[in-house]
Amino acid sequence: GEIVKLQPPRTPMVKPSKALRGKHRWVGLKINQNQLNRKSCQKLLEDILDEIKFSMYDCMMEKNFAVVIIKVALNDQEKTRDSIEESSTTEPLTTSGKIRLVRERLGISKLSKLK
Repeated sequence: GEIVKLQPPRTPMVKPSKALRGKHRWVGLKINQNQLNRKSCQKLLEDILDEIKFSMYDCMMEKNFAVVIIKVALNDQEKTRDSIEESSTTEPLTTSGKIRLVRERLGISKLSKLK
């Protein structure tokens, strides 16, 4: 007879529970520099934050500065803040466990990302 291999039933990718996802902080900061774009902000932050892993979420450009929201691991929060304070081009504005609160404090509405 013929051997028929049964495929295991497909289960959708399950997001890890909140507890397993790891604690993090949202950091709102200002980059004081002219002619910024999202890519240059990312590069600048990579240089400043060095070994710290972060994800950039919002990046609002103004004429001579940008307001950026990044997500870092909770245990990198101190290092992140120190690095941002030490850099001459960046200044920390606010941090929170909730991006909504950081956006509110910085006056960024969810919709303004689409512009």
